[in-house]
Amino acid sequence: MQQAPKKPGFFRRFLALIVTAALLLGALVLVVYRDELNLDALHRWMTYRNLQTSPDGESPAFTHGGGDQMNFAYLRNGLLMASASGAHYYSFDGEQYNEQVVSLSSPVLTWSNNAGVVYDAGGRDLYLYSGVEQSFSLRLDPGADLLSARVNRQGWLTVTAQQGGYKGSVTVYDGNHAPKMEIMSNTFVMDAALSPDSRTVAVVNIGQDGGVFQSTLLLYSLNSKTPSTQVSLGNITLSPGSIYTEHLSQSYGVTNGYGYILVVPDEAVEGLAVHHLAYAAKTVQPVPAAQYDALQEPPVDYAFVSTKAN
Repeated sequence: MQQAPKKPGFFRRFLALIVTAALLLGALVLVVYRDELNLDALHRWMTYRNLQTSPDGESPAFTHGGGDQMNFAYLRNGLLMASASGAHYYSFDGEQYNEQVVSLSSPVLTWSNNAGVVYDAGGRDLYLYSGVEQSFSLRLDPGADLLSARVNRQGWLTVTAQQGGYKGSVTVYDGNHAPKMEIMSNTFVMDAALSPDSRTVAVVNIGQDGGVFQSTLLLYSLNSKTPSTQVSLGNITLSPGSIYTEHLSQSYGVTNGYGYILVVPDEAVEGLAVHHLAYAAKTVQPVPAAQYDALQEPPVDYAFVSTKAN
């Protein structure tokens, strides 16, 4: 004869109720205060919580390779430095992870939160760092010129160069450092960058029209060598910048995005919730009041409208 299973005791049921309520309350706090919570600060605290510091909050000083034209970047696991004497990678308490002693005529350092790349602009050498090691290195063929190198948050690398008889080339390497895409151009390529989701490549070309420099922004899907989008920039010089995840701060004409052109592929924002709709336009003629009001009514229903005539 089998015994009926015992029901959980009152204390166990009460404890489960408290834990469930705490989880629900925590989720509610994250939703209500998502704009005020600083998750980057939490990540920094988790990263540096074991770092030994003095009573004044200073970490122990340590010596490093130094060199001319030095710059550095904080990665998830350490401090990466680049200079004319090469690349140096340290832990936050001064332990040397890796040292690449090499002469770099024009050292450049670019990085994401997880990885950094040191290269010699106009040279042939490139060094990629992630985790606690040098994870990849590249030397172009003789006669080639390395123009730029950028790594995204997934560790994919985009290299722009002049090589193979072309005025510009862009090569994308995946997280295992295998080449996934190559674009060859008969137009000068200034720079290129890969989207955070590693699905779209942005390429900036520059040419001449009537003696005037003309820039063009081309967007490629990773599986296509034909651009899906082409944006003429005229004589504006455009260079891909860093990727920021902070909230856009707006205050009547003053924003933390002022002076920038943001290019966001559809697939990068697909499925994301829209929290705020704004419309801004610079027009040749003043906007009539009726048109202005219509922009703030359904079905358009913008929360904020700003127009300006020349």
